[in-house]
Amino acid sequence: MWDRAPESRLSRYFRQLNDASGLPPIRPAVIAPMAAGIVLAAAFITWEHRAAQPMMPLRLFGARSFAAGTAATFFHASVVFGGQCS
Repeated sequence: MWDRAPESRLSRYFRQLNDASGLPPIRPAVIAPMAAGIVLAAAFITWEHRAAQPMMPLRLFGARSFAAGTAATFFHASVVFGGQCS
C-alpha cells in the first residue's frame, strides 16, 4: 500500500542519526546530536536532583549493585537494539 509509513519527527531524527553513522566523526550531523544528548542528560539529572518527588531518585545510584545493573542493562540494550534503527 505505502512505500513507507508516515514518519514522526522522532523517527526521522533516529533515521538521520543512523544515516550519520557512516560519516566522519567530526561532522555537524554527528556532533550535534551527541552534544544535544549530553546537554539533555545533564538537564534531566539537574531537574531530578532538585525535584521534591523525582521520577528516578538519584540516591539509588549510590548502591553499587543498582548502578552496575543499570549500566549493564544499558550496554546490553545498546548492543542488541543498536542496529535496529535503520
